[in-house]
Amino acid sequence: MTLTTVEMNDLWDRMAKVITARDLLTFPGSIRTEGPSAMWPSDMPFAKFLDLAKKLEAKVVYVDADIMNDDALFELIASILEEPDIAYEHESLEAFLESIGIRSHKLVAEYLSYGKARIGRKTTITAEWSHGGVVHRYLAVADWYGRLLDMASEVGDLVDLPPDEA
Repeated sequence: MTLTTVEMNDLWDRMAKVITARDLLTFPGSIRTEGPSAMWPSDMPFAKFLDLAKKLEAKVVYVDADIMNDDALFELIASILEEPDIAYEHESLEAFLESIGIRSHKLVAEYLSYGKARIGRKTTITAEWSHGGVVHRYLAVADWYGRLLDMASEVGDLVDLPPDEA
């Protein structure tokens, strides 16, 4: 489910109240598992996700939100590189991009501008609970985040080019 920034903030503000209203406990964080998981359909409301948790006698709902920040902008680029450690040797994303000679490239400038304009906004919100060894997940994604991921991929493609082709 993709939501506007206002809708993301509203969802986040309502989550604790809606969870508590169903006598479920809230735990900040997410469940990390290699086991089976079930993604809640994006066209189904969050309240129904919690109704199922309650019906199946779940006790705890894990909630988490990722927030855009400078480190996240850096991580998006580094994570798509074949050798991410090379990026992390630098103090910042800008320093890394400067060191490989693409800091002034138009795509890089657009990526940085677009991402920095969204610093402090939620990129994703997750709610999870477990039943019978299956983690049930609800995911909301900011409507602008897909574009940022696409832009990061384009910048990543520049990194793989020899400096004279960037």
